[in-house]
Amino acid sequence: MQYVVDNELYLIMLTITCLSLALLGLTLNSISPNVYANYVGILKWGFQGTGNGQFHIPVDSAVDSSGNVFVADSGNNRIQVFRLANPCPSGTTAIVPGVCFVIEWGVQGQSDGEFHNPYGVAVDSSGNVFVADSGNNRIQVFRLANPCPSGTTQVSPGVCFVKKWGSAFSHYGTGPGQFQNPYDVAVDSSGNVIVADSSNRRNQMFQLANPCPSGTTQVALGVCYVIEWGYPGNIQLFNFPTSIAVDSTGSVFVADPPNHSVDMFRFLSPCPPGITQVKPGVCLFKMWGSHGSGIGQFDLPFAIAVDSNNDVFVADTHNNRIQKFQLANPCPSGTTQVPGVTGVCYATEWGSFGFGNTAPIGQFSLPSGVSVDSAGRVYVVDLNNNRIQVFSDDNPPSCTNAQSSESSLWPPKHTLKNLTILGVTDPDNDPITITITGIRQDEPTLGLGTGDQSPDGAGVGTNTANVRVERSGTADGRVYHISFTADDGKGGICNGDVIVSIPHNQGQTAIDSTPIYDSTIK
Repeated sequence: MQYVVDNELYLIMLTITCLSLALLGLTLNSISPNVYANYVGILKWGFQGTGNGQFHIPVDSAVDSSGNVFVADSGNNRIQVFRLANPCPSGTTAIVPGVCFVIEWGVQGQSDGEFHNPYGVAVDSSGNVFVADSGNNRIQVFRLANPCPSGTTQVSPGVCFVKKWGSAFSHYGTGPGQFQNPYDVAVDSSGNVIVADSSNRRNQMFQLANPCPSGTTQVALGVCYVIEWGYPGNIQLFNFPTSIAVDSTGSVFVADPPNHSVDMFRFLSPCPPGITQVKPGVCLFKMWGSHGSGIGQFDLPFAIAVDSNNDVFVADTHNNRIQKFQLANPCPSGTTQVPGVTGVCYATEWGSFGFGNTAPIGQFSLPSGVSVDSAGRVYVVDLNNNRIQVFSDDNPPSCTNAQSSESSLWPPKHTLKNLTILGVTDPDNDPITITITGIRQDEPTLGLGTGDQSPDGAGVGTNTANVRVERSGTADGRVYHISFTADDGKGGICNGDVIVSIPHNQGQTAIDSTPIYDSTIK
């Protein structure tokens, strides 16, 4: 097990190095935020701990088609699941406004559903959750369901163990389907599962099928070995691959931190002219990166992700930044060709060094994971700060000119009136979803007067506010404050507050005496 210890130290040394420099007031290649970066931080959550929404050495994240965010909370030997929503759906718990804790599972161990340093996580289109259980030298597969489907086993309420494969008794191995500290796992659109077999300096690809297709080899029930590439046996490519991403064309991107590089492969036979064959069926299309802090250079790039546009995001870990690239020739306007690499275009970057819970969003201390959801939001695992940060290049909607569909109500009938929010605009013309988040008023909900009823407000969590057309007969009218959130579905959010009044007498103006009463309470 010496290799396990060595490579755990590899990650720990990254943490200690940056921590030590932070304590001394120094940084590692601290990169100023790129003035051309158009990504805006929209959310962050987490600090060191064991509670829900807390982390200890988080390493990786993945987002499924339903918007569930899976985090490999490595030091706590568990997977945590979150969802971005406000308000939080029933059965979830708000961690910070807009972030909801869904579920978690795992403890340290070797049994099904237990982990020893889970470093990588991925989700396929069927909802299968793949975990690179690095210290146990295996891949585990789960599904979120309650009750668990036939053939699976419940390991925690709502979490079902599906299957596993890897080296026996958690020992490392070098054969097909065996691993030595697998750091990451990815799944392509065809269901191929690709594992960064890090200490073996190779990648392995598998299919989930029973029986195994011709040309593949069964390594566990329903798991078929397809191919591997790296070292040994063919061109030595990797020093220590830590992250894998796959685009919609089937291209595979591999981050190799010690080589400060990103490699791009395709599965073709034969390889096109001018393209390097690393072994039959595996072609090296592109390789970029060198040690440095310039565009297209890296200092221990630990993670990689690809969005729906096939743009590539690299967690440039010791430079404490995220770099974004596009693959095109010639490079599009606004991008720059990476020096010496045709077809790889630097698009933007963001990030700088910041350590501790008070470090503002956009500052990192060893970003170790990156993932992108269907709305284009970028999730960065900020390892040494034990938190997750979320960014978007979307222009958020504007709530500046928001108003109620009716601003003054008359006559007071003691009935509920439906009101909607108008005047919210979006610079990208994205469709906007309005959610009522609160209704307050400046009179008690159980005031004096015939016909007084409560609650005086309803509709929180919907797109329509219902307020009671009522006011005290002995005061200066009633004023409602309706709070709302406007969401463009791409990470852009604005919050607003509109006023609706019921005057004491027709034609008068209600006096706002501060909204201190919750209208929704009976």
